[in-house]
Amino acid sequence: MESVVALALAALTAATGIAGAGALADSLYVEAARRLVIDALLEGRRLAYLHETTVTVRTALAASVVEILPAYRRVELPTGVAITDAPADAGVDFRSSGLADNATLRLARHGVAATIVVNQRGTVR
Repeated sequence: MESVVALALAALTAATGIAGAGALADSLYVEAARRLVIDALLEGRRLAYLHETTVTVRTALAASVVEILPAYRRVELPTGVAITDAPADAGVDFRSSGLADNATLRLARHGVAATIVVNQRGTVR
């Protein structure tokens, strides 16, 4: 009887650890995706300054890709991470002055989410 109780406790502990590891993995994937999207936004801003033109960083709901136009660069998000909230016109425009559209982007994977905000001054957080 004691062996059965010990095995049940070990199984419960292992199951709890595995569930926690899954949540940790989801958090790491979302954080990696957040960093990739922030880098793409900052690259769009830099290209707008450099080429003195408007550069759009385009996204789409439920997508796992961010595009920088007109540079035609695509950034793939990690497996399972999708964009769950994006600007209505599906993009953030950076102008040569450094100014941008106000925008909020949200990324998620299995209930773990992260938010990225771009303000009119072109600041990305």
